[in-house]
Amino acid sequence: MYKTKRDIVRKLSNIKIVLGNGFDLFCGLKSSYNDFFEYRKEQYKMFKIIENNIIRNINEDVDYFYENDINLSKEDYIKNTVWDLYFYLESPNKKETKWCDVEESMKKSFNTLNTFNWSTILRGLNSCDGRVTNNEKMICCMYFLKKKYNLNYPINVNDFYKILYKELVIFEQSFGYYIDNQVSANYEKYMYNCKNTLLKLSENLNTINSISSFNYSNISEFYDWNITKIENINGDTKNPIFGIDSNLFSPTDVEYRFTKIDRRIDLDMEYNYMKEHMGFNNLIFFGHSLNEQDYGYLFPLLDIIDANNNNPNKKIVFAYYIYNKEYEKNIRRNVKIQAEKLIYEYAKSKGDKDNRLLERLWNNKRIIFYEIDDSKERDLPLRTDNYRPYSKF
Repeated sequence: MYKTKRDIVRKLSNIKIVLGNGFDLFCGLKSSYNDFFEYRKEQYKMFKIIENNIIRNINEDVDYFYENDINLSKEDYIKNTVWDLYFYLESPNKKETKWCDVEESMKKSFNTLNTFNWSTILRGLNSCDGRVTNNEKMICCMYFLKKKYNLNYPINVNDFYKILYKELVIFEQSFGYYIDNQVSANYEKYMYNCKNTLLKLSENLNTINSISSFNYSNISEFYDWNITKIENINGDTKNPIFGIDSNLFSPTDVEYRFTKIDRRIDLDMEYNYMKEHMGFNNLIFFGHSLNEQDYGYLFPLLDIIDANNNNPNKKIVFAYYIYNKEYEKNIRRNVKIQAEKLIYEYAKSKGDKDNRLLERLWNNKRIIFYEIDDSKERDLPLRTDNYRPYSKF
């Protein structure tokens, strides 16, 4: 007897749902990094000025740019960060940029083997003329930091990374403010779409055990949610965090404070309550890119659901939607590859030498690839509340 995937998924009980930015996008929120770039494009005009000036004078040292000001005001530096500049230089076309690319770019910037890295920038700032590299992107960032903070060498390594961290927090706050305004401007529609989308994953919201959201929009604040176990893994719009994987550095390294786990612990220490992983029987991923920066969080969920055991009653659902018919095959392929890589890396972390976990899960009907659409599930009441952003950045 055959059942539709929709019937199977919506009949699941005791569900854990993991949401990524694709959920917010599906619900009509302009929350992509591309959207954020578009929102700040007027502020980024200064980056083009810096970039063009450095390209024209690439053979000069960093002090040349500092001493021969390129007619930018102090306000230009205050309202932007070196991370804004770095991401701008990494994504000059600002097209087809996935949200995880931001954290992937962060990860690359801390790799001393990469053509752009903060370690070399520090050495450049501490050299007599800054000529430790011909990399235009790094020279741009050297100039920006030197100008904004009036830096004089020698610069202590801890002081340098404190500045880098401070700049990241400012960048995060501006992004949090942007998302909060997006929710405020589209509150009624967004609230409705959130509920409608969750009802595509569960026939009754009460069957949802808990939700782990990697988004910064705090859907738990909506006025009539029946679900109380909603956790924003990377903070919400008031305190959003970006970070890198913890396996890149040890806790004694100055770069470790940029890891997700270290930053999540910082958030946790600010609160007196703690949310626990409740036992769940079924796991649904939707809108999450399943990138390796989040494996540290996702692997324990696969532990809880006994991914290594042959229990056909515990399902792992990879829900997705076709957001562009023109790229339908590529979208499906990307979902498949992301899921396969997650299971492969999880099995490897468990010492599965024959690497047959994906096959076992598939053969036992534990994995479901489930395509959803944007149809209306049922009549839901709409109510407009006076939702306001937390503060002006």
